[in-house]
Order: sequence, then C-alpha cells, then structure tokens
Amino acid sequence: MTDFDLSELATARRLITSGIGRRLRQREGLSLRELAAGCGTTAPTIARWEAGEVKNPRPAAAVAYARWLRRVLGGEQPTPDRTGH
Repeated sequence: MTDFDLSELATARRLITSGIGRRLRQREGLSLRELAAGCGTTAPTIARWEAGEVKNPRPAAAVAYARWLRRVLGGEQPTPDRTGH
C-alpha cells in the first residue's frame, strides 16, 4: 500500500521528465541538495532525473519530489503555466 495514487505519480513523473520541475526548482531558488533531502534521495539522483537520464524514478521519491515543489509554490499544483513556459 502506498500513500499516493497513480495520478499523483503520473504528475510527478511528468514534472520530472518535462523539465517543468527543474525550472520551478531553479526559479524558486531551491538547490538540488535541499530538494533531494526532502525526497529521501541524493542531489546527483535529482540531477539525473532533471537531465532526463532516468525516465522512471522510484515512485515514492518521484511523488516526494512533486510534493516538495508544491510546498515551495505555497500549496499550488505545479503546472507549465507557473514556469512561464
């Protein structure tokens, strides 16, 4: 049993693979290390995700990534509109 649903996982993976997550993270001044600590992974792992080297990150870590970005955005759902792209 997980503490997220498949739609949340799909959103998380889309944020990671599309570059939206990286743009949001950079715009908000959140370092790879800060985000990785919140996701329970490492900065090099987040960098590989954001570079497109990993297409399907571990589900729990991917969802944690999306949740951290949402927290940074003040609870708003990360979307392409929020990145300016």
